[in-house]
Amino acid sequence: MKTTTIAEHRLATADVPRLLYHATLEENVAGILREGLQPRSGNKKVPHPPRIYLVDNQYQAWKIARQLRWAIVDATHKRNLGQAMAILEIDLGKLPHQPPFWTDAYSVREGGLYTGRMIGPRAISVAEIVQEKALLVSTFRSEDRVRRDQRHPRTNPRRRQRDTGKPRTYRHVPPVRLPEDMAARYLALADAQRGEPEEAMLRVQFAHAGVLNPLVEHVGDINHRMNEWTAIANGDAGYEFVKPKVERSLRLLEEEYGFRREHTGNVANNARSLGMSLPGYQGRLRLKLREYAAAHAALPVYTRAQWLARKAAVAIGEERFESARAALRILRNHLGSREEWAEFAWLTKAPGGRAEASRGNPERVRRRSR
Repeated sequence: MKTTTIAEHRLATADVPRLLYHATLEENVAGILREGLQPRSGNKKVPHPPRIYLVDNQYQAWKIARQLRWAIVDATHKRNLGQAMAILEIDLGKLPHQPPFWTDAYSVREGGLYTGRMIGPRAISVAEIVQEKALLVSTFRSEDRVRRDQRHPRTNPRRRQRDTGKPRTYRHVPPVRLPEDMAARYLALADAQRGEPEEAMLRVQFAHAGVLNPLVEHVGDINHRMNEWTAIANGDAGYEFVKPKVERSLRLLEEEYGFRREHTGNVANNARSLGMSLPGYQGRLRLKLREYAAAHAALPVYTRAQWLARKAAVAIGEERFESARAALRILRNHLGSREEWAEFAWLTKAPGGRAEASRGNPERVRRRSR
């Protein structure tokens, strides 16, 4: 496949704005103000010499802060809401000599650039501290969309910008906004799924090859995707990840040839290729599957969707594929839209459970009876 890349080039001194911005964790600010910004390479997908990445406007720095916070959460499993991001302002006029800058090939259109030289603390100040709650929902005005509306005014009177003299602002309102205690429970469920249930899934895949392997992976991962950090931040219960997993699993279980028939053939072929007796191979695989079922059965659930996802995983571990198919079909019936899925996934209580959350307006809380 032919690919096109953007070449990096060195910027002339006159082409570099005097004020640049850098996003980092708030806990790093004290050290940076004391020692300056040091070039780093870190764990990059593409190896390169140490660099300091910057942008030429505060809006892009805010967007990078939001992306970095999610990446740090996924990598380190930090779940406390107290972590904040800092946007630092670098005044190149306060440096005795301006370091050389190059355009960043991956963010040149957003004003991205980098340098391989240290930036001293005299030129660095804190432009903004962004609390993590503010990073969950985008409330920053989209300047591109405002400029586009100014060039092309809306003709629909109901959607026309009010004549207030102020640019129109855009906000992302998630379908469901969870209270902190409720979000904490769901995050704990997502983390728990990445423990013993995930290990049990890997043991099944290591011991067996066949049509069962993608099924134990996709079905077992639904409760994690539904309740992980990005799902809660977006307020959509992981719709873009859960929907394909449910659909792929049902395609396997609804094949015309028959899932059980194909799985039985896989078991016989694997036993033959390993030189094992069929009962011996079946017994070893059944043991791994029962461990998978037991690990998922131990997960706490609070909503009906979480309960159905757990039920499907347990049924697969117990080789009750028809029961798993029925549970997944119910989930699929509620995946028509992000809003429908978020409401069903988080607001419909599980047997013996409770769900409380707000939709759109955080002041209006939808409660279900115990």
